[in-house]
Amino acid sequence: MTPIRSTLACALLTLLVQSSPGAETEADRTTAGGRMIWDLADDLDLLGDVWADSPLAVWGQHELFLGAEARTAIERTEDGVAFDVRDVEYAFELGWRAGRAGLGGLVPSAFVGQRGLEQVDAVGSAAVRFAAFGLETPTYRGRDGGRRAPDWRLAAGVVFEETGIDADAVLRGDARVYPWDFDALGGFELGFEGRLDSLVVDGELLADVTLGPAVARQAADGRRQMIFLQYQRSRNPLGIGHSAVLLGYAYEQGRYEGAGRLRPPDVEGQFAVGGGDDDRFAATFHLLFDWPRFHREYRVSLELDGNVLTAPDTNELYYLWNLAIERPVDDYVLGVYYYHRSNHQLNSEDDGITSLNVLDFGVRTEGWHRVGYGTPPARWGELDSRVHAGVLLTSSFGEDRRWHLRAGVRWTAPLPNARIQPYLSAELEAGDVERYVWAVGAATGRAWDVRVEVRDDEQYFSTDSDAVLGLVRYGF
Repeated sequence: MTPIRSTLACALLTLLVQSSPGAETEADRTTAGGRMIWDLADDLDLLGDVWADSPLAVWGQHELFLGAEARTAIERTEDGVAFDVRDVEYAFELGWRAGRAGLGGLVPSAFVGQRGLEQVDAVGSAAVRFAAFGLETPTYRGRDGGRRAPDWRLAAGVVFEETGIDADAVLRGDARVYPWDFDALGGFELGFEGRLDSLVVDGELLADVTLGPAVARQAADGRRQMIFLQYQRSRNPLGIGHSAVLLGYAYEQGRYEGAGRLRPPDVEGQFAVGGGDDDRFAATFHLLFDWPRFHREYRVSLELDGNVLTAPDTNELYYLWNLAIERPVDDYVLGVYYYHRSNHQLNSEDDGITSLNVLDFGVRTEGWHRVGYGTPPARWGELDSRVHAGVLLTSSFGEDRRWHLRAGVRWTAPLPNARIQPYLSAELEAGDVERYVWAVGAATGRAWDVRVEVRDDEQYFSTDSDAVLGLVRYGF
Protein backbone atom coordinates (compact mmCIF):
# COMPACT_ATOMS: atom_id res chain seq x y z
CA MET A 1 0.00 0.00 0.00
CA THR A 2 1.46 3.37 -1.03
CA PRO A 3 1.99 6.13 1.57
CA ILE A 4 -0.75 8.36 0.16
CA ARG A 5 -3.09 5.42 0.02
CA SER A 6 -2.63 4.15 3.56
CA THR A 7 -2.75 7.61 5.11
CA LEU A 8 -6.03 8.43 3.41
CA ALA A 9 -7.37 5.03 4.39
CA CYS A 10 -6.83 6.11 8.01
CA ALA A 11 -8.66 9.35 7.19
CA LEU A 12 -11.55 7.26 5.89
CA LEU A 13 -11.94 5.63 9.31
CA THR A 14 -11.76 9.03 10.97
CA LEU A 15 -14.51 10.40 8.75
CA LEU A 16 -16.89 7.86 10.26
CA VAL A 17 -16.93 9.87 13.50
CA GLN A 18 -20.32 11.52 13.98
CA SER A 19 -20.55 15.27 14.54
CA SER A 20 -21.27 16.51 18.03
CA PRO A 21 -24.18 18.80 19.02
CA GLY A 22 -21.87 21.73 18.32
CA ALA A 23 -21.92 20.88 14.61
CA GLU A 24 -24.07 23.87 13.74
CA THR A 25 -20.92 26.02 13.89
CA GLU A 26 -18.69 23.74 11.81
CA ALA A 27 -19.31 25.54 8.53
CA ASP A 28 -18.26 28.78 10.23
CA ARG A 29 -15.02 27.20 11.45
CA THR A 30 -13.88 25.97 8.03
CA THR A 31 -11.09 27.80 6.20
CA ALA A 32 -10.40 27.15 2.52
CA GLY A 33 -8.89 28.84 -0.47
CA GLY A 34 -6.86 28.72 -3.63
CA ARG A 35 -4.02 30.47 -5.40
CA MET A 36 -2.94 30.84 -9.00
CA ILE A 37 0.78 31.62 -9.22
CA TRP A 38 2.97 32.57 -12.17
CA ASP A 39 6.47 31.17 -11.78
CA LEU A 40 8.81 33.73 -13.35
CA ALA A 41 11.77 31.32 -13.53
CA ASP A 42 12.43 29.13 -16.58
CA ASP A 43 11.63 25.82 -14.87
CA LEU A 44 7.83 26.14 -14.61
CA ASP A 45 5.02 28.30 -15.90
CA LEU A 46 2.30 27.99 -13.29
CA LEU A 47 1.61 26.74 -9.77
CA GLY A 48 -1.92 26.01 -8.61
CA ASP A 49 -2.65 25.77 -4.86
CA VAL A 50 -5.81 24.63 -3.11
CA TRP A 51 -6.30 24.01 0.61
CA ALA A 52 -9.00 23.45 3.19
CA ASP A 53 -9.10 22.99 6.95
CA SER A 54 -12.36 21.82 8.47
CA PRO A 55 -13.50 20.36 11.80
CA LEU A 56 -14.82 16.82 11.63
CA ALA A 57 -16.34 17.23 15.08
CA VAL A 58 -16.62 20.02 17.65
CA TRP A 59 -16.77 19.60 21.43
CA GLY A 60 -17.17 22.92 23.18
CA GLN A 61 -13.94 24.79 22.59
CA HIS A 62 -12.14 21.80 21.06
CA GLU A 63 -12.24 20.39 17.55
CA LEU A 64 -11.08 17.34 15.65
CA PHE A 65 -9.87 18.76 12.33
CA LEU A 66 -8.81 17.50 8.93
CA GLY A 67 -6.60 19.68 6.76
CA ALA A 68 -5.58 19.06 3.16
CA GLU A 69 -3.61 21.02 0.60
CA ALA A 70 -2.20 20.41 -2.84
CA ARG A 71 0.12 22.26 -5.21
CA THR A 72 0.14 21.41 -8.91
CA ALA A 73 3.32 22.30 -10.83
CA ILE A 74 2.63 23.06 -14.50
CA GLU A 75 5.55 23.08 -16.90
CA ARG A 76 3.76 24.55 -19.87
CA THR A 77 0.33 24.98 -21.40
CA GLU A 78 -0.72 23.60 -24.74
CA ASP A 79 -2.58 26.28 -26.71
CA GLY A 80 -3.07 28.02 -23.38
CA VAL A 81 -5.74 25.48 -22.36
CA ALA A 82 -4.41 21.94 -21.71
CA PHE A 83 -1.90 21.48 -18.90
CA ASP A 84 1.32 19.54 -18.82
CA VAL A 85 1.56 18.76 -15.10
CA ARG A 86 5.04 17.90 -13.79
CA ASP A 87 4.17 16.85 -10.24
CA VAL A 88 1.79 17.33 -7.33
CA GLU A 89 2.80 18.29 -3.80
CA TYR A 90 0.26 17.31 -1.17
CA ALA A 91 -0.28 17.33 2.59
CA PHE A 92 -2.86 15.88 4.97
CA GLU A 93 -3.14 16.66 8.66
CA LEU A 94 -5.50 15.12 11.20
CA GLY A 95 -5.62 16.15 14.83
CA TRP A 96 -6.88 18.29 17.70
CA ARG A 97 -7.04 22.07 17.93
CA ALA A 98 -8.24 24.30 20.73
CA GLY A 99 -11.13 26.59 19.89
CA ARG A 100 -9.62 29.56 21.71
CA ALA A 101 -6.26 30.80 22.93
CA GLY A 102 -4.80 28.70 25.70
CA LEU A 103 -0.99 28.80 25.88
CA GLY A 104 0.28 32.30 26.47
CA GLY A 105 -2.54 33.75 24.37
CA LEU A 106 -1.86 31.31 21.51
CA VAL A 107 -3.99 28.49 20.06
CA PRO A 108 -2.34 25.05 20.46
CA SER A 109 -2.82 22.00 18.23
CA ALA A 110 -1.49 18.45 18.00
CA PHE A 111 -1.77 16.33 14.88
CA VAL A 112 -0.36 13.62 12.66
CA GLY A 113 0.22 14.22 9.00
CA GLN A 114 1.82 13.30 5.74
CA ARG A 115 3.60 15.47 3.20
CA GLY A 116 4.64 14.12 -0.15
CA LEU A 117 5.48 14.63 -3.79
CA GLU A 118 4.05 12.52 -6.63
CA GLN A 119 5.37 12.65 -10.18
CA VAL A 120 2.72 12.97 -12.88
CA ASP A 121 3.08 11.05 -16.15
CA ALA A 122 6.43 9.81 -14.82
CA VAL A 123 7.67 7.39 -12.16
CA GLY A 124 8.71 8.79 -8.80
CA SER A 125 7.32 9.66 -5.37
CA ALA A 126 8.50 10.61 -1.89
CA ALA A 127 6.68 11.19 1.39
CA VAL A 128 7.13 11.61 5.13
CA ARG A 129 4.71 10.90 7.95
CA PHE A 130 5.06 12.85 11.16
CA ALA A 131 3.56 13.75 14.52
CA ALA A 132 3.60 17.47 15.29
CA PHE A 133 2.65 20.20 17.75
CA GLY A 134 1.55 23.64 16.58
CA LEU A 135 0.85 27.16 17.86
CA GLU A 136 -0.91 30.03 16.12
CA THR A 137 -2.24 33.48 16.93
CA PRO A 138 -5.95 33.54 17.86
CA THR A 139 -6.82 35.64 14.81
CA TYR A 140 -4.79 33.64 12.28
CA ARG A 141 -7.93 31.98 10.86
CA GLY A 142 -10.04 35.11 11.01
CA ARG A 143 -12.00 34.48 14.18
CA ASP A 144 -12.60 38.16 14.84
CA GLY A 145 -13.70 38.93 11.27
CA GLY A 146 -11.52 42.02 11.14
CA ARG A 147 -8.13 43.04 9.86
CA ARG A 148 -5.23 41.60 11.79
CA ALA A 149 -1.49 42.24 11.96
CA PRO A 150 0.70 40.47 12.69
CA ASP A 151 -0.56 36.87 12.54
CA TRP A 152 1.38 33.63 12.34
CA ARG A 153 1.36 29.90 12.88
CA LEU A 154 4.23 27.49 13.51
CA ALA A 155 4.37 23.70 13.73
CA ALA A 156 7.22 21.28 14.40
CA GLY A 157 7.13 17.51 14.32
CA VAL A 158 9.09 14.26 14.32
CA VAL A 159 9.11 12.00 11.26
CA PHE A 160 8.17 8.42 12.13
CA GLU A 161 7.93 6.94 8.61
CA GLU A 162 9.34 7.88 5.24
CA THR A 163 9.28 6.72 1.63
CA GLY A 164 11.80 7.71 -1.02
CA ILE A 165 13.48 10.26 1.25
CA ASP A 166 15.49 10.27 4.48
CA ALA A 167 14.21 12.89 6.95
CA ASP A 168 14.14 13.28 10.74
CA ALA A 169 11.79 16.19 11.41
CA VAL A 170 9.48 18.77 9.83
CA LEU A 171 9.22 22.49 10.55
CA ARG A 172 6.70 24.76 8.86
CA GLY A 173 5.03 28.07 9.43
CA ASP A 174 3.28 31.08 7.94
CA ALA A 175 3.32 34.75 8.91
CA ARG A 176 1.70 37.94 7.70
CA VAL A 177 1.79 41.56 8.75
CA TYR A 178 -0.23 44.42 7.21
CA PRO A 179 0.83 47.71 8.80
CA TRP A 180 -0.74 50.01 6.18
CA ASP A 181 -4.50 50.47 5.67
CA PHE A 182 -6.18 52.33 2.84
CA ASP A 183 -9.81 52.55 3.90
CA ALA A 184 -10.51 55.37 1.45
CA LEU A 185 -9.61 52.99 -1.41
CA GLY A 186 -12.06 50.28 -0.44
CA GLY A 187 -10.37 48.78 2.61
CA PHE A 188 -7.15 47.58 0.99
CA GLU A 189 -4.14 46.66 3.12
CA LEU A 190 -0.47 46.66 2.17
CA GLY A 191 1.93 44.35 3.93
CA PHE A 192 4.13 41.29 3.76
CA GLU A 193 3.54 37.53 3.82
CA GLY A 194 6.02 34.74 4.32
CA ARG A 195 6.16 30.97 4.57
CA LEU A 196 8.59 28.35 5.84
CA ASP A 197 8.29 24.71 4.68
CA SER A 198 11.22 22.53 5.67
CA LEU A 199 12.59 19.09 6.46
CA VAL A 200 15.51 18.20 8.72
CA VAL A 201 17.73 15.76 6.82
CA ASP A 202 20.89 14.41 8.50
CA GLY A 203 20.85 17.35 10.92
CA GLU A 204 20.55 19.94 8.13
CA LEU A 205 17.51 22.17 7.69
CA LEU A 206 16.40 22.02 4.04
CA ALA A 207 13.81 24.76 3.67
CA ASP A 208 11.64 26.48 1.13
CA VAL A 209 11.49 30.10 2.36
CA THR A 210 9.02 32.46 0.70
CA LEU A 211 8.70 36.20 1.42
CA GLY A 212 7.34 39.25 -0.32
CA PRO A 213 4.89 42.17 -0.41
CA ALA A 214 1.15 41.73 -0.82
CA VAL A 215 -1.97 43.81 -1.32
CA ALA A 216 -5.03 42.33 0.38
CA ARG A 217 -8.66 43.19 0.86
CA GLN A 218 -10.57 41.48 3.66
CA ALA A 219 -14.28 41.64 4.47
CA ALA A 220 -15.76 41.29 7.94
CA ASP A 221 -17.17 37.85 7.04
CA GLY A 222 -13.68 36.37 6.62
CA ARG A 223 -13.51 36.55 2.82
CA ARG A 224 -10.09 37.66 1.65
CA GLN A 225 -8.45 38.43 -1.71
CA MET A 226 -4.77 39.05 -2.24
CA ILE A 227 -2.26 39.88 -4.97
CA PHE A 228 1.34 39.10 -4.05
CA LEU A 229 4.89 39.18 -5.37
CA GLN A 230 7.26 36.84 -3.56
CA TYR A 231 10.69 35.34 -3.82
CA GLN A 232 11.03 31.67 -2.92
CA ARG A 233 14.38 30.16 -2.05
CA SER A 234 13.93 26.41 -2.49
CA ARG A 235 15.88 23.62 -0.80
CA ASN A 236 13.09 21.33 0.43
CA PRO A 237 13.24 18.07 -1.59
CA LEU A 238 9.42 17.92 -1.44
CA GLY A 239 9.08 21.39 -2.98
CA ILE A 240 9.21 22.84 -6.49
CA GLY A 241 12.96 22.22 -6.72
CA HIS A 242 14.16 25.66 -7.81
CA SER A 243 14.26 29.24 -6.56
CA ALA A 244 11.96 31.70 -8.29
CA VAL A 245 10.04 34.95 -8.20
CA LEU A 246 6.33 34.20 -7.81
CA LEU A 247 3.47 36.48 -8.85
CA GLY A 248 0.05 35.34 -7.74
CA TYR A 249 -3.57 35.87 -6.79
CA ALA A 250 -5.25 34.25 -3.77
CA TYR A 251 -8.86 33.95 -2.68
CA GLU A 252 -9.85 32.41 0.63
CA GLN A 253 -12.63 32.12 3.16
CA GLY A 254 -11.68 32.37 6.84
CA ARG A 255 -13.61 32.06 10.05
CA TYR A 256 -15.85 35.03 10.56
CA GLU A 257 -17.51 37.00 13.32
CA GLY A 258 -20.90 35.65 14.39
CA ALA A 259 -20.34 31.90 14.29
CA GLY A 260 -23.56 29.95 14.16
CA ARG A 261 -25.32 32.06 11.52
CA LEU A 262 -25.98 29.79 8.57
CA ARG A 263 -25.18 31.38 5.22
CA PRO A 264 -23.78 30.18 1.90
CA PRO A 265 -19.96 30.30 2.17
CA ASP A 266 -17.85 31.92 -0.51
CA VAL A 267 -15.59 28.86 -0.58
CA GLU A 268 -17.17 25.46 -0.09
CA GLY A 269 -16.29 21.91 -1.06
CA GLN A 270 -15.67 18.41 0.15
CA PHE A 271 -13.11 15.74 0.97
CA ALA A 272 -13.89 12.19 -0.16
CA VAL A 273 -11.97 8.95 0.34
CA GLY A 274 -12.78 5.30 -0.26
CA GLY A 275 -11.95 2.12 -2.10
CA GLY A 276 -13.44 -0.66 -4.16
CA ASP A 277 -12.99 -3.62 -6.43
CA ASP A 278 -9.49 -4.78 -7.47
CA ASP A 279 -8.05 -3.10 -4.35
CA ARG A 280 -8.76 0.33 -5.84
CA PHE A 281 -8.42 3.52 -3.86
CA ALA A 282 -10.20 6.81 -4.61
CA ALA A 283 -9.81 10.34 -3.25
CA THR A 284 -11.42 13.66 -4.16
CA PHE A 285 -10.56 17.22 -3.18
CA HIS A 286 -13.34 19.48 -4.44
CA LEU A 287 -13.56 23.28 -4.02
CA LEU A 288 -16.15 25.76 -5.27
CA PHE A 289 -15.32 29.48 -5.21
CA ASP A 290 -18.07 32.12 -5.48
CA TRP A 291 -16.95 35.71 -5.93
CA PRO A 292 -19.17 38.61 -4.77
CA ARG A 293 -22.05 39.50 -7.08
CA PHE A 294 -21.75 42.29 -9.62
CA HIS A 295 -24.64 44.25 -11.13
CA ARG A 296 -26.56 42.84 -8.12
CA GLU A 297 -27.46 39.69 -10.02
CA TYR A 298 -24.36 38.00 -11.42
CA ARG A 299 -21.35 36.29 -9.91
CA VAL A 300 -18.19 34.57 -11.11
CA SER A 301 -17.62 31.04 -9.83
CA LEU A 302 -14.77 28.56 -10.18
CA GLU A 303 -15.15 24.85 -9.45
CA LEU A 304 -12.02 22.71 -9.03
CA ASP A 305 -12.48 18.96 -8.72
CA GLY A 306 -9.28 16.92 -8.34
CA ASN A 307 -9.48 13.12 -8.30
CA VAL A 308 -7.15 10.18 -7.69
CA LEU A 309 -8.21 6.65 -8.64
CA THR A 310 -5.79 3.74 -8.47
CA ALA A 311 -5.95 0.59 -10.60
CA PRO A 312 -3.80 -2.54 -10.99
CA ASP A 313 -2.26 -1.30 -14.24
CA THR A 314 -2.04 2.50 -13.71
CA ASN A 315 -3.11 5.27 -11.34
CA GLU A 316 -5.41 8.01 -12.59
CA LEU A 317 -5.08 11.69 -11.71
CA TYR A 318 -7.75 13.83 -13.32
CA TYR A 319 -9.06 17.36 -12.93
CA LEU A 320 -12.45 18.85 -13.77
CA TRP A 321 -12.65 22.65 -13.92
CA ASN A 322 -15.69 24.89 -14.34
CA LEU A 323 -15.24 28.64 -14.80
CA ALA A 324 -18.63 30.34 -14.93
CA ILE A 325 -20.67 33.50 -14.92
CA GLU A 326 -23.82 32.62 -12.98
CA ARG A 327 -27.08 34.22 -11.95
CA PRO A 328 -29.25 32.83 -9.13
CA VAL A 329 -32.95 32.85 -9.98
CA ASP A 330 -35.24 31.73 -7.16
CA ASP A 331 -34.07 28.19 -6.25
CA TYR A 332 -32.00 27.76 -9.43
CA VAL A 333 -28.66 28.94 -10.77
CA LEU A 334 -28.28 29.78 -14.48
CA GLY A 335 -24.87 30.16 -16.07
CA VAL A 336 -22.43 30.15 -18.96
CA TYR A 337 -19.57 27.72 -18.32
CA TYR A 338 -16.09 27.00 -19.61
CA TYR A 339 -15.49 23.34 -18.75
CA HIS A 340 -12.06 21.68 -18.89
CA ARG A 341 -11.03 18.14 -18.05
CA SER A 342 -7.53 16.70 -18.18
CA ASN A 343 -6.35 13.17 -17.36
CA HIS A 344 -2.88 12.16 -16.20
CA GLN A 345 -1.21 9.08 -14.81
CA LEU A 346 0.07 9.36 -11.24
CA ASN A 347 3.54 7.93 -10.58
CA SER A 348 3.39 6.12 -13.94
CA GLU A 349 5.09 6.53 -17.29
CA ASP A 350 2.89 8.12 -19.93
CA ASP A 351 3.27 9.33 -23.50
CA GLY A 352 0.88 12.24 -23.01
CA ILE A 353 -2.27 13.54 -21.41
CA THR A 354 -5.85 13.57 -22.61
CA SER A 355 -8.09 16.59 -22.32
CA LEU A 356 -11.25 18.24 -23.58
CA ASN A 357 -12.61 21.80 -23.46
CA VAL A 358 -16.25 22.79 -23.69
CA LEU A 359 -18.31 25.99 -23.72
CA ASP A 360 -21.84 25.34 -22.51
CA PHE A 361 -24.95 26.77 -20.89
CA GLY A 362 -26.34 25.25 -17.72
CA VAL A 363 -28.98 25.34 -15.03
CA ARG A 364 -28.86 23.66 -11.61
CA THR A 365 -30.69 23.72 -8.34
CA GLU A 366 -29.07 25.67 -5.49
CA GLY A 367 -28.54 22.47 -3.52
CA TRP A 368 -26.74 20.47 -6.21
CA HIS A 369 -23.26 20.84 -4.65
CA ARG A 370 -24.50 20.15 -1.12
CA VAL A 371 -23.15 17.20 0.90
CA GLY A 372 -25.41 16.35 3.85
CA TYR A 373 -28.67 18.05 4.77
CA GLY A 374 -29.62 20.38 7.58
CA THR A 375 -33.38 20.14 7.04
CA PRO A 376 -35.56 17.15 6.12
CA PRO A 377 -36.77 16.84 2.53
CA ALA A 378 -40.33 17.68 1.49
CA ARG A 379 -43.22 15.23 1.52
CA TRP A 380 -42.23 13.61 -1.78
CA GLY A 381 -38.52 13.92 -1.21
CA GLU A 382 -35.92 16.44 -2.32
CA LEU A 383 -34.92 16.64 -6.01
CA ASP A 384 -31.66 18.32 -7.05
CA SER A 385 -30.45 18.38 -10.63
CA ARG A 386 -28.32 20.07 -13.25
CA VAL A 387 -28.28 20.17 -17.06
CA HIS A 388 -25.52 21.58 -19.31
CA ALA A 389 -25.50 21.65 -23.11
CA GLY A 390 -22.86 23.21 -25.33
CA VAL A 391 -20.20 22.94 -27.98
CA LEU A 392 -16.89 21.07 -27.89
CA LEU A 393 -13.92 23.41 -28.39
CA THR A 394 -11.01 20.96 -28.40
CA SER A 395 -10.58 17.29 -27.58
CA SER A 396 -7.90 14.57 -27.56
CA PHE A 397 -10.42 12.05 -28.91
CA GLY A 398 -10.86 13.04 -32.55
CA GLU A 399 -13.51 15.73 -32.17
CA ASP A 400 -16.02 13.48 -33.94
CA ARG A 401 -18.93 15.05 -32.06
CA ARG A 402 -19.10 18.81 -31.69
CA TRP A 403 -21.95 18.76 -29.16
CA HIS A 404 -21.45 18.09 -25.48
CA LEU A 405 -23.96 17.26 -22.74
CA ARG A 406 -23.63 17.05 -18.96
CA ALA A 407 -26.50 16.20 -16.64
CA GLY A 408 -27.21 14.89 -13.18
CA VAL A 409 -30.09 14.20 -10.83
CA ARG A 410 -30.28 13.32 -7.12
CA TRP A 411 -33.42 12.30 -5.20
CA THR A 412 -33.45 12.24 -1.40
CA ALA A 413 -36.08 10.06 0.24
CA PRO A 414 -38.78 11.72 2.40
CA LEU A 415 -37.81 10.53 5.87
CA PRO A 416 -38.30 13.73 7.90
CA ASN A 417 -37.67 12.19 11.33
CA ALA A 418 -34.65 10.10 10.38
CA ARG A 419 -31.08 11.10 11.21
CA ILE A 420 -29.99 9.27 8.06
CA GLN A 421 -31.50 10.42 4.77
CA PRO A 422 -30.99 7.95 1.87
CA TYR A 423 -30.69 9.13 -1.72
CA LEU A 424 -30.18 7.98 -5.30
CA SER A 425 -28.14 9.89 -7.87
CA ALA A 426 -27.00 9.61 -11.46
CA GLU A 427 -24.63 11.72 -13.58
CA LEU A 428 -23.67 11.52 -17.23
CA GLU A 429 -21.39 13.24 -19.68
CA ALA A 430 -21.77 12.58 -23.39
CA GLY A 431 -20.15 13.84 -26.57
CA ASP A 432 -16.67 13.09 -27.89
CA VAL A 433 -16.17 10.87 -24.80
CA GLU A 434 -18.66 9.53 -22.29
CA ARG A 435 -18.72 9.29 -18.50
CA TYR A 436 -21.35 7.90 -16.11
CA VAL A 437 -21.68 7.80 -12.32
CA TRP A 438 -24.51 5.96 -10.53
CA ALA A 439 -24.73 6.13 -6.74
CA VAL A 440 -26.83 5.14 -3.76
CA GLY A 441 -26.02 6.75 -0.44
CA ALA A 442 -27.11 8.28 2.81
CA ALA A 443 -26.58 11.80 4.17
CA THR A 444 -26.22 12.47 7.88
CA GLY A 445 -26.35 15.91 9.46
CA ARG A 446 -25.11 18.88 7.44
CA ALA A 447 -21.78 17.50 6.33
CA TRP A 448 -21.56 13.71 6.12
CA ASP A 449 -22.31 11.49 3.16
CA VAL A 450 -21.69 7.74 2.76
CA ARG A 451 -22.25 6.23 -0.68
CA VAL A 452 -21.60 3.34 -3.05
CA GLU A 453 -21.04 4.42 -6.64
CA VAL A 454 -20.33 2.87 -10.02
CA ARG A 455 -18.11 4.83 -12.40
CA ASP A 456 -17.80 4.18 -16.13
CA ASP A 457 -15.38 6.59 -17.80
CA GLU A 458 -13.95 6.42 -21.33
CA GLN A 459 -11.22 8.91 -20.47
CA TYR A 460 -9.45 6.65 -17.96
CA PHE A 461 -6.01 5.39 -18.96
CA SER A 462 -6.63 2.06 -17.23
CA THR A 463 -7.76 -0.82 -19.41
CA ASP A 464 -10.68 -1.18 -17.00
CA SER A 465 -12.92 1.86 -17.42
CA ASP A 466 -15.34 0.67 -14.71
CA ALA A 467 -14.96 1.06 -10.95
CA VAL A 468 -17.26 0.13 -8.06
CA LEU A 469 -16.38 2.25 -5.01
CA GLY A 470 -17.49 2.86 -1.47
CA LEU A 471 -16.90 6.48 -0.43
CA VAL A 472 -17.22 8.66 2.65
CA ARG A 473 -17.52 12.38 1.94
CA TYR A 474 -17.28 15.36 4.25
CA GLY A 475 -18.67 18.65 2.99
CA PHE A 476 -17.91 22.13 4.28
